[in-house]
Order: sequence, then structure tokens, then C-alpha cells
Amino acid sequence: MVQFAILNWLLPHISNYVTQQQPKTVPELLQAARIAELTTPVAKEMDSGISLQQAGVQDQLKKNSLKNDILRLRLWLLKHQRKRQYQQHP
Repeated sequence: MVQFAILNWLLPHISNYVTQQQPKTVPELLQAARIAELTTPVAKEMDSGISLQQAGVQDQLKKNSLKNDILRLRLWLLKHQRKRQYQQHP
């Protein structure tokens, strides 16, 4: 039962390899999964999907960085305006 649950949790290309190895115990299953993870190539479809997601994350990070820069600039300007006002009218 535990082995079946683990197999369902694995990525398809890893699960296929593990099933072919016919592990009898959980440690054997985990060993086969580790071997599969290191030796089986990832499908191109997964690569392109991940690449698209990664590009989306990078775009969002750039937007957030720009927003952060704008907020810091506004804060800096506000501090300097208040400092000037205080210096002019103590």
C-alpha cells in the first residue's frame, strides 16, 4: 500500500522506471527512484513547460524589483523634502 502511494507521487518517467525494477521493499523502491532521477532524461514537454513558468516568474520578479525601486525612490524624495522643510522652518 505504501509503495503504491509512493509510486503515485513520483514523476511519470521515474515511476515507470521504478515499476520496471519491481522493488519488493520501500528502500528498494526509493533506491530505484534515486537511480531513475539521476539517469533518465526529462521529457521535452516538461522542459518547455518549466521554461515558460520560469520565464513568467522572472518577469514577475523584474516587475516587483522595479516597483521596489520606485518605492525606495519615493521614500528617499519624501525624506529629503521633509529635511529641507525642517531646515527652512525649524
